[in-house]
Amino acid sequence: VEDHVHILLLLIATITIAKAIQLVKGASSKWIHETFP
Repeated sequence: VEDHVHILLLLIATITIAKAIQLVKGASSKWIHETFP
């Protein structure tokens, strides 16, 4: 299946997994909308 990605993250102790996912999703959504308006 070609419609997914795998991401390996190194997190600092003060960030939760949920917060990291939120940041990745927000940044990728912004990139998609700017790249493919």
